[in-house]
Amino acid sequence: MKTTKFFLIVALLAYAALSYSQPEPVKTPYTIKISFERAMQKPGLVLAMRQQLNVSLINSTSGGHVPEYFYGYVIYKSQRYCICGTLKEWKAFFEVRFENHRPVS
Repeated sequence: MKTTKFFLIVALLAYAALSYSQPEPVKTPYTIKISFERAMQKPGLVLAMRQQLNVSLINSTSGGHVPEYFYGYVIYKSQRYCICGTLKEWKAFFEVRFENHRPVS
């Protein structure tokens, strides 16, 4: 009888431990490289870009040298995206962003 009670208690504790556990999100070890134009076609990715990137991305020029392409890294749906765009594309993206958030007078 003692053995039966012991196994029932162990089974109950094991069930409780399993019901409270949550699976870990799957992390991918690679980055998805995507062009700026393709990123603009995905509304969820655009929202993630607006939340995670700021204008300092294009202000980071070293020694007066302006690179041809700028890269923004965003995490969207547990994936890391590298968005590659020109200075003109990124400036247009950030200008629209700041125009929409101006206070109303």
